[in-house]
Amino acid sequence: MAHQKLLMAMVGLFVLAAGGIFALMNQSGEELKWTEVDSSSLVAGLTFEGEEEADPAEGARELTDQKRIASAAQNSLSGALSQGEKESAPSPAVQPQVPPSPKVSASQSKININTAGSEDLRRITGVGPVTAQRILDWRAANGLFYEIEDIKQVSGIGDATFEKMKNEITVGDVPPRPAPEAAEQEDAQVLKEPIAEKEPEKASQPPPPPLPPSTPEVSFPININTADRETLQHVTGIGLVIAQRIIDYRQDVSLFYYIEDIKNVNGIGDATFEKMKGQITVGDIVAPSPIPSPTPQPLPSPPPSPEPSKININTADYEELQEITGVGPVIARRIVNYREANGPFQSSEDIKLVNGIGEATFEKMKSEITI
Repeated sequence: MAHQKLLMAMVGLFVLAAGGIFALMNQSGEELKWTEVDSSSLVAGLTFEGEEEADPAEGARELTDQKRIASAAQNSLSGALSQGEKESAPSPAVQPQVPPSPKVSASQSKININTAGSEDLRRITGVGPVTAQRILDWRAANGLFYEIEDIKQVSGIGDATFEKMKNEITVGDVPPRPAPEAAEQEDAQVLKEPIAEKEPEKASQPPPPPLPPSTPEVSFPININTADRETLQHVTGIGLVIAQRIIDYRQDVSLFYYIEDIKNVNGIGDATFEKMKGQITVGDIVAPSPIPSPTPQPLPSPPPSPEPSKININTADYEELQEITGVGPVIARRIVNYREANGPFQSSEDIKLVNGIGEATFEKMKSEITI
């Protein structure tokens, strides 16, 4: 459409210019005839055939008018062409400002192991429902993953699995890993300030009295005729069970008149007595003397030793089992494990089914055990 308007304007201006020139040149009413124009006509202007020679001054005026009209027509045509070109020339296109497309960083395409749920975690190579739940449990117990390598602390994720997943995971924008000593230094600083303020006041105060000991001190030797169960357990070789047997012996049988009498208690043999004899005493007790008679009387026989109490191998605990001859911590643990796996022993001989108890060991212990 712009080119058509330009063409029509150019044609109209050309017609107007030609008409003006023709009107000026035809003022005398004579028909104009074009003559050949030599090289001088470019300067002198137009000449007409049959025209009488006119006054030179008049001719100069006409020539000046013709040049002025021709120049005006040419300027009008040039202006129209220039204006048409300006109108027809396409205005420089204004490029719309297209907002730059957001750059998607590589980390946005990875799965954030600090925020991802179970479904997102299962999209990671090597992570199934069980491992995804372990990751969630680890986060709940320990907090953030500060580096992707921290995921190897989750059970089931080793170096091989980590190598497969490391390009698929990220920890996001997490703060720096806290230094392990930062909290301790902060607590130390908090504690230091009030201490520094109270130092002058403390210097003028007497020191606080010493705290009483948590457990009473035990002095040796221990009187086996008066000591309670807790005190007796300080003696080498005496545990909870043996201490109770010593008390039962004192109450049911007799006091100990000599330290060797403690060997009458079931579970205390010569070897155990050798370890404890420097730690025990019977106190200021005197053995009763026989009643004098006019005739010599045979000395009363010593009271029979009470039948030692037997240990029930179906109910005795780990410590009580160790009081049996030949049973140490390892065998006691095996007896307990056997009971838990197979139920109670049906007879005393069944204890030989426990690994480590053979015929020789059974012969030593059979008088001390029962079911």
